[in-house]
Amino acid sequence: TQAAIFAATETWLDSLIGDGEASVPGYNVIRRDRDRNGGGVALYVKSDVTYNPRPDLSVDQLESLWIEVLLPRTRGILVGVLYRPPGDNEFLSKLEQTLPKIDQGKEVFILGDLNIDLSHNSSTLASRYLGLLDLFNPSQLVTEPTRVTPTSSTIIDHVVVNTKDVVRSVGVINSGLSDHLLTY
Repeated sequence: TQAAIFAATETWLDSLIGDGEASVPGYNVIRRDRDRNGGGVALYVKSDVTYNPRPDLSVDQLESLWIEVLLPRTRGILVGVLYRPPGDNEFLSKLEQTLPKIDQGKEVFILGDLNIDLSHNSSTLASRYLGLLDLFNPSQLVTEPTRVTPTSSTIIDHVVVNTKDVVRSVGVINSGLSDHLLTY
């Protein structure tokens, strides 16, 4: 089974790299580039899935990209991909500007590399992040390490949803492509 949608963070793309070079057969690519020195996000949507871009949910200086998936007899599904560079101290205030814009009547999926380690939930940043999520009722579902190095393992790649009962499973896959594991 192919994924209907998958997200990529730290794409390192810029305007000199066309969609054709970043394409995956059978998928439409939606990008928000930073530059070749890092950052950038993208969503890949299976060609037969109808969606609308939702730039109204983006906030300046927050690396995010949003779409609304349009399926028959559904209330709408919002999918966002976010990237938080390490050391971005403004991320939570920018996320706090985004969350109230989201229609809580829709299913919401937020995917991304947030560089906030939730393996122990003991840092001030992790506590503030989880507190912010609690205010808006979403849940972060990833519980296994998503970045593993010879000296550490952290949960920094997140899957955040507002309707847990529609999620069959969440986990990680070692793709061998990076020290980040793939989340699903």
